[in-house]
Amino acid sequence: MARKEKEIRQWYKQNLPEVKVGKFTAKRFEVKHADIEREIIINRKFYEEVIGRYTNKPDYFKRLELLKEAHNLIVKADLSTPEKSKHHPDADEFLVLIYEKEGLKIEFKCKDNPDGIFLYYMRLLD
Repeated sequence: MARKEKEIRQWYKQNLPEVKVGKFTAKRFEVKHADIEREIIINRKFYEEVIGRYTNKPDYFKRLELLKEAHNLIVKADLSTPEKSKHHPDADEFLVLIYEKEGLKIEFKCKDNPDGIFLYYMRLLD
């Protein structure tokens, strides 16, 4: 398991573009979805959240593989009903997007707050 997680960490460190954020430089994808006004930001926290969750689930390795495609898949996903934030006081709401690929349904959740829209989590639906 640790080998696959290390591979994903190496992948995002090599592939996240450097972008200017105010005076600073950040490594992150900034992707535009047709139905969302602001860009969706995908950074290291997203990858680490998915790597660290549900390691005992049968779909864990498939989820890790899909991480490399998340920045391309989310722009093709359908925007669903937003969810109110219950446990994240820094978020106004979570935007939910669903994408179907090869018979799998992928759910993306984006934390919407004043600092931006951040891809927070990705899971596979039954």
